[in-house]
Amino acid sequence: MLTTLAQSKEFLLEKIAEYAWETLEDTEKDILETLLEENFFEKIEGLVDEQEIESRKLESEESFESFLFNKIPNYTTLLEETTAEIIADYLSEDEDE
Repeated sequence: MLTTLAQSKEFLLEKIAEYAWETLEDTEKDILETLLEENFFEKIEGLVDEQEIESRKLESEESFESFLFNKIPNYTTLLEETTAEIIADYLSEDEDE
């Protein structure tokens, strides 16, 4: 079970390298991690009020993720789904080339 964005990023890169049988370059890793973040935050943006986040003055990534985990009932499911989608999209694009 993926419970943090950092775990999801690590899992994403490991699985893509494993399934694609290739070593990912740093630039490609950065792109994939950014894509994961953007897609995940896009999914949850309607579930969390920006003002509430700002009012909490969350100082670290851990406290921010803890807030999201407690605020969004299906946080881990959304994180896992987003990660799986990125992996599937990457591998299907890789096959098309």
